Amino acid sequence: MKHRIALIGFGTVGQGLCEILLSKSEDLMTNEGFDWDVVAVSDIQKGAVFSPDGLDVKELLSLAEAGKSLEEYSGPAEKGW
Repeated sequence: MKHRIALIGFGTVGQGLCEILLSKSEDLMTNEGFDWDVVAVSDIQKGAVFSPDGLDVKELLSLAEAGKSLEEYSGPAEKGW
């Protein structure tokens, strides 16, 4: 079963969770049967983005690292809701 994750806040904790999910993705699936998609992120300073099909977490982290709005996300998604 794929878990759909929505993050409220994309600061140290939200970004850190995404980094852990990316780095441990294979282990989580193999050892725990835990598959996931981040489908929404909302942050008061960085904006908001949503896609029911999942978001590219690496791109979200790159946008945050560059100090850009999440609404600059290039994939198919609803932005600024």
